[in-house]
Amino acid sequence: MMKYIQYKNQALITQPKYHFKKALRPFSLSVALITCSLGISAASNFQTLNMSIVFLILLAGILLQTGVNLINDHADIKNPVTLKKLSPKDISNIAFNYKVGWTCFLLCSAIGLYLVSQVGGVLLILAIIGGCGALFYTTEPINYKRRGLGVILVFFFMGVLMIYGAFYAAIGEHQLYAIIISLPASFLTSALLLSNELRDYTSDKKEGIKTLTVRLGYRVGQRLYILCIIFGFLSIIPIITLSGEWLKVLILFPATLFAMDIIKALPSSAEYNNDQNNKNLPPKTGRLYLVFGISEIVLLLL
Repeated sequence: MMKYIQYKNQALITQPKYHFKKALRPFSLSVALITCSLGISAASNFQTLNMSIVFLILLAGILLQTGVNLINDHADIKNPVTLKKLSPKDISNIAFNYKVGWTCFLLCSAIGLYLVSQVGGVLLILAIIGGCGALFYTTEPINYKRRGLGVILVFFFMGVLMIYGAFYAAIGEHQLYAIIISLPASFLTSALLLSNELRDYTSDKKEGIKTLTVRLGYRVGQRLYILCIIFGFLSIIPIITLSGEWLKVLILFPATLFAMDIIKALPSSAEYNNDQNNKNLPPKTGRLYLVFGISEIVLLLL
């Protein structure tokens, strides 16, 4: 339940979304687990892996995703429209989450430096690029979310780069294969972000948060969402072609059913003006991402 506090003779609502558990966005941590696991699984096809290194790669990925999630709301303090709606408790929660988020970044950096010492300087370059991409998602002066670049850059930073980085950290080698296997999950990562943009379309538009969906319109955002899912499945084809075992495509059958169900249930354009119609879209897309990602990991290990 929402709690009311008195401030300057007004009853201000403390918003649950700024509480630590909500700000942590636990369901989104599957992105870090899946991307890192994909890179590790691909690397295991080239050589035997050091399990302590595998553990550190997974931990670094989770810490990075956690940091991104916890600093995400700090931009609300900088936005004059959203700032007016924040209670003192909200501001305190955001500040606390921001500090914990930066602690996660520092721990991730320490692990990253150790991994660099094991495999070389190329990983340091990848880590710096990836770290900047994660940090500036909502942080000024870049804040590429409000510039409408989130969907595009998340594809590279939280998809291709995370998977390739995990692959390189595991064995210290460059392989084009690592990029090929990163594409399916990268498309689904963009779809996951689009699901949030579609859900928040009306509120983002009112608050002047110019996400890609706000800039292009709900209907275009919905089409991009569907295309990201379709391309995610289509980009599995080169991976199966390389393996030469087409029966492996059956592994994706559960994920296909999930995808069809989500697309079929999308609200019509006439219903988009109510964010409640899309409230279940992010968790549904998160489950699709998880099922799809696990399916691809199994496919790589077979």
